[in-house]
Amino acid sequence: MGQVEDRLRALCAEEGGAARVAGALVRQGRCAGAAGAVSLDELAAVPFDEEWRRALAALEEEAEPALEQVRLARLYELAGDAGKAAGCLARSLGAGAPSLALRVRLAEAAAPSCRPLALALLDALATALFRRDDRPEDRAALDPVQRDPAAMAALLEGAAAAAETARSPERAAVLWRTAGARHERRGARRAAFRCQRRAALALRAAGQQAAALDLALRLRGQAQAFRGLGAEAEALGLVAALLAEDRDPQALGRAIACEREAAKVLEGVDPGASLAHQAVAASLEARRDVRAALDALADAVALAEAHGLAGAAQDLHLLACALWSRRGLLGKALAHAERAAQGPTGPARVRAVAALARALARAGAAAKAERVLSGLALPFADTALAWSLAGESLLARAERAAAADRRAAARAFFLDAARAFRRAGEPARAARARLDRAALAAFWGEPAAGLADLDRAREGLAPEDERAADLLTAALAVDPDERELLLDDVGERVLTEGGVPERLLYSLALAELRAQTGDSEGAREALEEAVDDLVQVRSGLPVPLASGFRQSLWVRGLRRVAEANQMEEVLAPLEEEP
Repeated sequence: MGQVEDRLRALCAEEGGAARVAGALVRQGRCAGAAGAVSLDELAAVPFDEEWRRALAALEEEAEPALEQVRLARLYELAGDAGKAAGCLARSLGAGAPSLALRVRLAEAAAPSCRPLALALLDALATALFRRDDRPEDRAALDPVQRDPAAMAALLEGAAAAAETARSPERAAVLWRTAGARHERRGARRAAFRCQRRAALALRAAGQQAAALDLALRLRGQAQAFRGLGAEAEALGLVAALLAEDRDPQALGRAIACEREAAKVLEGVDPGASLAHQAVAASLEARRDVRAALDALADAVALAEAHGLAGAAQDLHLLACALWSRRGLLGKALAHAERAAQGPTGPARVRAVAALARALARAGAAAKAERVLSGLALPFADTALAWSLAGESLLARAERAAAADRRAAARAFFLDAARAFRRAGEPARAARARLDRAALAAFWGEPAAGLADLDRAREGLAPEDERAADLLTAALAVDPDERELLLDDVGERVLTEGGVPERLLYSLALAELRAQTGDSEGAREALEEAVDDLVQVRSGLPVPLASGFRQSLWVRGLRRVAEANQMEEVLAPLEEEP
């Protein structure tokens, strides 16, 4: 490809410059000169300096046939100007433009692979749809579909879906709202609700949180008007999701209240859906009080099992496993993972098996984790769900490699997991995988590698992971003064809100700091606190796992710091047989 770019540069340096080259590419699809020849098809990019800008702008006026406008659109696309490309494609449709329905079909077909063409078709469609139609001559020129309210609403829905596929949430929001208004006008209130809900989601994707929240709040009133309990719960769930994105504690409290209200609305109508809202409420509650969230989950699990709702119980066990893992109480995490792994076959079961393997690996049972993973079957598809499940599997393999002290493999698996979650559209999970990779470096005493991962993890980090990121920043700090300052800043939050993994990292970092500053007694106290935490974790494990707990990453990290400071005797409680 570099040779093509070199030839393009050389051709632009010849007489006529960029204007001659751009003109030839638009008129003939190729340009030849003393430096050789290039065709439009082999170009991967074009320079977009002032000379090229003027050349392309001039060609907008000169390009006559539709094919020339398409070629000019391609040049604009290569130059990175999607708006100009869309304009050229719109002009290529000419006066004899296809019907509105055909434009939508074309936009739907183009959206996945040719975004500028899809956007051009949608913009041309919008121009036709939103013109005035109150004059006789305008009404006579209407496309037949515009005279049928139901067909018109369906066409707008198709256009909105195409805009979403083409990654244009702003256009999608306008089209969904217009479709909803058409449904409302013809009395189809449930269809109107469905479209307005999609509009709120599109506004959210466009970053217009306030507008999305305002629309979601109005949607609840609409649902109450036609007594749609399921729709009302959907609206409450959307309001909760939007409020939860706000870092304000009061907004989080309102989000939890909305999810609980949604669960109550559905309680006697759809117990499974009600439990799903309870699970979301517990997940949000965990941001401020994990213990309260776990209590709520215990009640929800009992209710699901009493109603025989195996799928709902499986999801709740999975969430409980994740929260107990965050607390570091591996015995309870294992119990919930095992129950979830016994649930119905499907994506949740794949996640449960991966969670079980992770918990086993954290307990130091690398061989058992390997056996569990050997039976894990993943779907082979390029879909968000498949990539998400692959990410779960890779996290488990990373934990297993870490338990076996295979450092390079563990790092590689965590990195692959982050990539998989990005492909799945889960940036917070990708950031958490990077954060876990940085935590490995902290346990292994490799600050440089950990800090590099920590920097990347900051992008897309979920609110509940920010404290862990602040702790790792302190634990990986090389300068003693900086480490002391950072540990003082995060210490109270870790000791009052954090689970065993965070308290352990804090104790190890504090022990290293005190040893560096000559406070041997303070270092010993910090290590003893870490030992007490790990003894508590071991006591909750089944006896076969408790015996091998000394091989866990946590114990090995503690041993590294103790041996470096000649304080191996503090490890005695962990060396004893349980």
